[in-house]
Amino acid sequence: MNPLKSAGDLISYNSTQSTNYPSNYHEAKGYFATAILLPVVFSYNTQLVTSANLPKTLNDLTNSSLKGKVIMHDLTIGSTGTQYMLSLVPIVGNSTFTAWAKALASSVKPTLTTDTTAIANGVASGQYSIGIVTYLHDVVRLQSQGAPIGWFLPQGIPLLTAPVSVGIVKGTPHLAAAQLFEDFILSKNAQQVIGNTAVRFIAYPGLTAKYTVSGVAPNQTVVFFPTAQVSAQARKFGPIFRSWGF
Repeated sequence: MNPLKSAGDLISYNSTQSTNYPSNYHEAKGYFATAILLPVVFSYNTQLVTSANLPKTLNDLTNSSLKGKVIMHDLTIGSTGTQYMLSLVPIVGNSTFTAWAKALASSVKPTLTTDTTAIANGVASGQYSIGIVTYLHDVVRLQSQGAPIGWFLPQGIPLLTAPVSVGIVKGTPHLAAAQLFEDFILSKNAQQVIGNTAVRFIAYPGLTAKYTVSGVAPNQTVVFFPTAQVSAQARKFGPIFRSWGF
């Protein structure tokens, strides 16, 4: 939503529901508010990777034994994969990240896909052992179908989560209706319905719905991504990642 805000395409509206959410769940001046959470994890096929052999660190993912067995979202196109990878930089440090990413490209040569759903599907089917940049809701969806898929986070990596926000477009012909709709989507009742419908994770804190981040990934530290800076830089880094061998 930051690009829309920067372009002047949104109007400010402080929803009547905003006080029910943490302050970082809505833009400070009311241009948009988070309604759904999209956590991103690393996935693995539980029949191909035992718990003893599950990568514990980012460096474990560069083991050459994984060559041809890893699928990840294409980080050369400036989209989710690029944004996720760039969001790791301030967490692990620039030099550590650069060394890790280059080792991943040279030693493992992950299969790149522009389809985020294909990552979880490829892992669940056994075509790949490990998936990098996997939406947690895809893992949960496949688990509910009995697929042999699990998820993990390497040591030191938080649960990076993309917020899906609602906002009002400048020039909307029915402003009052748009404001009511935003209030509704953010309301406890609507969030309860969404949270019990497969599969999206609701933003409303403290609800006991089936699909909540706290229920599926307890004790994980949620960190929103991408920042406005990462969003602005993502497309510029596509060619850089390509030059590293991706």
